[in-house]
Order: sequence, then structure tokens, then C-alpha cells
Amino acid sequence: MMKFENENDLKLYSDYEHDVDTFLSDVEKKRLIDNLQTIQVEYIESQHDDKKTPIRLSRKKYYFVAVAMLILLIGVAGVLKFSILKTTIEGTDIFLQYYSVYKVDGVMRSDINANSELSLALEAYSEGNFGKASSLLKSHAYSGIEFNKAQFYFGLASIELADYQVAIEAFNKVLSNGNNPYIAQSHWYLALTWLKLNNYNAAKEHLQWLQQNDRFYGKKAKEIFNKLNDN
Repeated sequence: MMKFENENDLKLYSDYEHDVDTFLSDVEKKRLIDNLQTIQVEYIESQHDDKKTPIRLSRKKYYFVAVAMLILLIGVAGVLKFSILKTTIEGTDIFLQYYSVYKVDGVMRSDINANSELSLALEAYSEGNFGKASSLLKSHAYSGIEFNKAQFYFGLASIELADYQVAIEAFNKVLSNGNNPYIAQSHWYLALTWLKLNNYNAAKEHLQWLQQNDRFYGKKAKEIFNKLNDN
């Protein structure tokens, strides 16, 4: 089972996939196919000209034949790659099934100044402008109750921007900052984020907490926990 413990592991894997995809770019594949078709046509024509004359391929044509064999080997490797990824897709599937964008409600907005950086950040978040929200939440030093709120929404915006390690760090800051209104929500989105990264053990820790301490997320947490145990 493939797991990504941190953002560096995820980046290294993404870079590997990119290298493979680049090597087999559409332009190169088309060029290869065209060259192989040319070789095939020349072979057929030579057979018609003189069936007894042996076919001699140039060094360049030998190269294309060799590349064709390489493509076949890469195809086999692709099958193996798919079989490896089958276990990692499950975590992403669970994430997609249970994840939804957290909505900012009026109660949470009422305790902040309408013209403050945090208010502007929440407005951008509500409008789906997660990049702007992230920048506003990251650029200002928040304290007190605003700190937990800012870190929580910074984590949410980071998920939308696929900055999963940043999201994890933000949610953990909420959990480590004492009792506050965002504890359960942070556990929930931490569990989902770890599932997205296929770290099932880390996800289970937060799912267990939710089952024991929160009624709203507890039922969903139990469903996911049982799915992970069935794997």
C-alpha cells in the first residue's frame, strides 16, 4: 500500500509520473507511429519486388524497431503501475465521497469586524476565491479567537488549493491551541486530508476521536473507519 507521509514524498511521486508522461508525449508517440508505418510500407514493397532478396534495415530503422519494443515494455510496466495504484486510489475515492466545501455561516462572521483582514478573507473564501483567502489568512498575524478561526479557514483554503501538507499544519495548530469551536471540524478535515494522502493510520486517529467525542461527524467517521478496516 503506497502512502505519502509528507508533501515531499507526494512531490517526488508526482515528478516521477510527470517524467514518464513527458517521455510518452503525444507528439513523440505520433512520430514513432509514423516511422513504424514507413518501415512497414517499405517492407511490403520490397516483398513484392523480390521475395528472395533478404530485407536489410538501416541503422536508423533498427532504432525505431528497438523503440517499438521499448514501448511494449513500458506498456507492461503501465499495467504493473496500475496494479500498484489500485490500493492508493481507494483513499482518494473516500476523500471525494465525503469531502465537501465548508460553508461560512452568519454566526461565525458576527464576532469579527466587517472591514478586518479576517472578514475579507472569509468573504473571498465564501466566493470560492481560495487563493485570495489563503493569501489574506497567511499574511496577517491573528490572535485570540481570530487565530483559531484564521488557521481553520486557512487549512480549508489550502485543501482547495491542493496544499495538503499546509492544510495539515494549519489544522494541527487549531488542535494544539486549547478548547475552541473548531476542534471537531479540524479533526474531520484532518482525517479527510490524510485519506487524500493515503495515510490511513493518521486518518484513523482523527476518525476515532470523532466517534468518541462528536455526534455530528461521529457517524460518518465510523463509516469511513469501518471501510478502512475492511481493506
